[in-house]
Amino acid sequence: TATVPDRPVFAPPPNVQPRALADLSMTRVIHFGELALIDWDLTENPTLYWRAQQQPSQDWRTILRVTTKDGQVVWEWHRSPGSGRWSTDHWPVGAIVKDAYTIRWPDWAGPGQYFVEIGLQPFGGDLVTPQDEQAPKTKPEEQFIRLGWLERLPNP
Repeated sequence: TATVPDRPVFAPPPNVQPRALADLSMTRVIHFGELALIDWDLTENPTLYWRAQQQPSQDWRTILRVTTKDGQVVWEWHRSPGSGRWSTDHWPVGAIVKDAYTIRWPDWAGPGQYFVEIGLQPFGGDLVTPQDEQAPKTKPEEQFIRLGWLERLPNP
């Protein structure tokens, strides 16, 4: 028998619980105007936390990518934050959305350290520059922000 999902497919994601909010470091917030990336966890399955700084005027899309140390793209995913289930133009001011990813590693990507990078763009538009000029861009001509690196462990 088929199971019925707990939430409709395009329902807003569950609220980030106060305890989870207390665990967020928010030591380096990256402001993109209407949205801010307020925290992230770079494990083999990265998690981002976004906050609506004001009422978003459009549907924003994140581009999360994993690269090798020399810049080769290993994996990349485009979607609305929050698993693509709730377009950002419906977020109320102050909404905090957990945005978890499962990386689908290609066969050629072995164990080691990989960089995690983020970009933000309006649906159908170009990447936007963060308002925080201290954000470490991967290259001056690119708008991707390097969040840090993750360690891919060998398969058991």
